[in-house]
Amino acid sequence: AILPDMTEQEIDYWRRSYGIHILNYQTTTNDQGQVSHDGLLVTLDQLKEKRVKKIGGKGQETEGAEFVLALLRHASRLARNESSNEQIPIRVEYQSKGMREFSRKYWKNSFRSVDELLVDGPQKTLLVGLPGAGKTHSLRFAAAQLSKQLQEASMEDEASIKEAIIPVAVDMKQYDGDLWSLVDNTLPVGISLEQLVSHFKVKIFIDSFNEMPKKYWTDAKYEDDLGEFVKRAQGASLVFASRTSHGVPEHDFEVYTLSSIDEELAEKALLEKGFQLDGSFRREMVSLIQRPFFYRLLQDGKIDVGRSPNPRAVFERIFEGLSERFRNRFQVSLDLTSILVRIAFDTMNAGTEFFNVTS
Repeated sequence: AILPDMTEQEIDYWRRSYGIHILNYQTTTNDQGQVSHDGLLVTLDQLKEKRVKKIGGKGQETEGAEFVLALLRHASRLARNESSNEQIPIRVEYQSKGMREFSRKYWKNSFRSVDELLVDGPQKTLLVGLPGAGKTHSLRFAAAQLSKQLQEASMEDEASIKEAIIPVAVDMKQYDGDLWSLVDNTLPVGISLEQLVSHFKVKIFIDSFNEMPKKYWTDAKYEDDLGEFVKRAQGASLVFASRTSHGVPEHDFEVYTLSSIDEELAEKALLEKGFQLDGSFRREMVSLIQRPFFYRLLQDGKIDVGRSPNPRAVFERIFEGLSERFRNRFQVSLDLTSILVRIAFDTMNAGTEFFNVTS
């Protein structure tokens, strides 16, 4: 923004509080009390003549108001992706082989929780976990936390942005044979992936690796593209999430497995929601709630365990809730269970696990 007669304190306030960078010019007052804004014209001329600093020789701007605003748009989008302000306490176990014993012990004991691992972990990390283990939630939460830090840094100065980690997140269900383009296309206008990995600290979260479309997975058509991506993005930190380590070059990645939520914590959550642990399905219900997906549903009040004494009833209640919310929003009654069953069958039969709503 360009404003007249701003003090240094005011400029600093708007930058820190709202991320607005103000260009200041001074007005003058003549003998008749008329205020002149000739300083605005001088400022505009200076902006026109100013040579924008380039880094890397490719004509990509890596500083200035437009770049900072683009970063803020990017960070805001990722920060909104995770509605929960509290991370689910999921443990991780180190699985990589072939390292010296002291190195294995160091990595194994360095990260006791997934949130620590995803923010401060190795340069190349593979996070493995069964469906519902919390892979997607954990990646989104980590990206959201880094995005909030990026937002704060963007309101400071260029040096702060250089020190911040810029998160980027994609889902391999949408993979079309070009991973670099998939990641690059998630960035807003004014920012490119090449630009970020060349000049900033970047962490790229790639979810659902083994759930890419069947035509790429079955014949391993993605392998050359993956190798090229890893090589091209060597300046960035990479985090892949997958159900298994199959297909990811393990010798380049440190492999961690998501463990379940502590049994005591799952039992405590069930008791707080009114579930009687002396029932017939105690073991099955505790095992279900140890899976982060269902733990979060329970904490958010979307599973009424008082009415759901067994896992099957829990699933039925989840679909009842979906149908109820759909009916309240659109004033239409539909049997969503039967509809979603058909969609799930078609997508899984096609090997995509991703349903394109526009087709």
